[in-house]
Amino acid sequence: MARFPGTDKQHNSAGWQPGQVLRCRRSRANAARELSDQRGFVLEVRPGHARLLLNMRGQTLWLESEALLPESDLADPILERFRQAYLLLAGQRLELDDEFWTVFSPGFSAPALDQAREVLSGLVGDLMLEAHGVSEFAVRMSWRHGGVANG
Repeated sequence: MARFPGTDKQHNSAGWQPGQVLRCRRSRANAARELSDQRGFVLEVRPGHARLLLNMRGQTLWLESEALLPESDLADPILERFRQAYLLLAGQRLELDDEFWTVFSPGFSAPALDQAREVLSGLVGDLMLEAHGVSEFAVRMSWRHGGVANG
């Protein structure tokens, strides 16, 4: 079941996809929010917006699709490792709290979960898999790295 009615199919008018690396466009609106040229990756999409994770401190925000540009890579190697795990887990959204980061996914293979564990080795203290509703998996992770999520 979708989190919100009508959002079971992730799509975006600009073609952005979860896991894609984007950069905040240089514009007055982004400059006013001190976002110009910041890079992050897409966590979740809606028709006219994308939610980005900008850093491993958990800074996320929804931006209009037109305020974003595709980028080839992330400057932060730890954020890139998390992005790789997010892609392996077919992540479609992320929830953050003081203890855990939870990636929600419609499904993935056991080898993909093992690869995600390997990519996050040394960063994640605990990684738990659980069913979430009837059509999603939740992968909860706690961080070892001091300043990542709960340090």
